[in-house]
Amino acid sequence: MATFNLHGPGMSFKDIKNRFGASFQRGDRVFCEGRLGTVASANHKHVRVRFDGKWISAPCEPRDLQLVGPAVFPSTTPATAALQ
Repeated sequence: MATFNLHGPGMSFKDIKNRFGASFQRGDRVFCEGRLGTVASANHKHVRVRFDGKWISAPCEPRDLQLVGPAVFPSTTPATAALQ
């Protein structure tokens, strides 16, 4: 069975960088519309941002995002610490 996307093909972070000249990756801290958040994914022509205090990410225009800090992933989490 064939599937299709009503909104056209999705965009990746690489596509967004090529089109808008802005480079983002999952986990980056950003500032948009007066709020801080974390980049969650890329969807169509938007970067989805999970704003602080919210559970669900929202679409944001790449041109409206300001990078605050790079993605920071802790090397040791409680789950990995228990394995050591």
